[in-house]
Amino acid sequence: MLFTLRPLVLESQGLAAAFRSMAEKIKETYEQDVVVQVDERAVEALELGKQAVVFYLADEGVNNARKHPSRAHLAALEDDARRFELIEIEDDGIGFDTSAVDASYESRGSLGMINLRERLSW
Repeated sequence: MLFTLRPLVLESQGLAAAFRSMAEKIKETYEQDVVVQVDERAVEALELGKQAVVFYLADEGVNNARKHPSRAHLAALEDDARRFELIEIEDDGIGFDTSAVDASYESRGSLGMINLRERLSW
């Protein structure tokens, strides 16, 4: 389980390789495609601890997207030398209203959005 949360490829080859490895595992396990697009300069500028946080966020988001559509797109783009600008996860699903999810915190069956927001506070 620990290797899933912080895979060795992340430490040995970096975030871009970890994203690609995650996409390959999802393809092998679930027969679903994850397209990975990475700005190498952006991810290389992040220290390893922050790369682990970004990996966790992307992994959580892609796995949430994977539950419904047949294809997900993960993009890690743009670094202005001070911060990571964007992780974008798109899928073929119909989407949902995030404010409605937030409003029904006590009755919902998932903590995915809260987990993602807490991780973003680094």
